Parts: sequence; structure tokens; C-alpha cells
Amino acid sequence: MFLDKTLLFPLLAAISLASSAEEACTSPLGMASKVIRDNQITGSSTYCGGTGCWGPKLGRLHNDDAWYPQNYGNPGRKQWFQVDLRERRRITGVQTQGHRYTYSYYVTSFKVQFSDDGTTWKTFATSHEDMV
Repeated sequence: MFLDKTLLFPLLAAISLASSAEEACTSPLGMASKVIRDNQITGSSTYCGGTGCWGPKLGRLHNDDAWYPQNYGNPGRKQWFQVDLRERRRITGVQTQGHRYTYSYYVTSFKVQFSDDGTTWKTFATSHEDMV
């Protein structure tokens, strides 16, 4: 499957993407290793509390912290986590994980959306149903 350069992940805490547009799935794109830079990662909001703020750049795999959107305890909020891949890539998998120290906070479902311009979004689907 080929996805456009920017991905939107509603309710996603951490991701790992694999493969380039031409290659088979052989290695992650860089969410854990920070090949994908902090300025390529955005989110719908950031929760700030007594000990600091938990912004989208913390939504990486194997990180000591995690991204927390405002009102993170309210599952009805349509929060999103976005990674700008800066070029078209073949995405063969998405990996999530909960907060390292607060295991009760984790993603239970999400949709993958993609866009070339950051304005018009398409939801990845098989047949005529969105993948959840």
C-alpha cells in the first residue's frame, strides 16, 4: 500500500512505520531512533500538569515519557497524532504502546489517514470499510 507523505493517527500515542515506497518492509522509518525529527510530529493538543507538559514529540516508541492530549481521559474526544514523512512512503505497519510507567493509558483503536497537502485527508481502508 502506498500512503501519501503526511499521516494522521487519531488517538495514537506512539508509532513505528516501516519501509520506503519502493522497498519491502525491512526497517523502521525512525520514530524510535529520532530519524523522524521532533518538528515532524504534531498533535491535536498537549496536556500540561504540575510536573510539565507532554507534547507530541514524546509520542515515540521506547520513550520514558508519552504524548498526552488535553482531556486524555475522555475517549470521546477526537484526538490525533500526526507524523510528516516529508515524502511518499509505503507503510506496512503501525506500532503503538502505552505509557511506560502508567500502563493503564494506552490506545485501544485508531484510524490511519494520509494526505499530500495536510488539508485533504483519506482514511486507509480495505474494500469499503475504514480500518480500525
